[in-house]
Amino acid sequence: MDLPARGTCVPAVTARGAIVEKGQERCKAIGDYLNNHQSCLHHKPMWERACSRMRYIRQHNCRLTLRFRGQARSHS
Repeated sequence: MDLPARGTCVPAVTARGAIVEKGQERCKAIGDYLNNHQSCLHHKPMWERACSRMRYIRQHNCRLTLRFRGQARSHS
């Protein structure tokens, strides 16, 4: 398998499934389009959504394991 020359752009699959042609200018143009596309601006980044879900799950699990006031402990 040959490695691409340094500073060149290799083919990649875009979100819509089209194959990007080789060439630095073409890759830069597609990168600029994806970075400046208006429909992507209102979405939260994936990691923010995942972190908020994980925080909820941790709090929920913590609430399930806490003892109620007056609950007897086991004798083990």
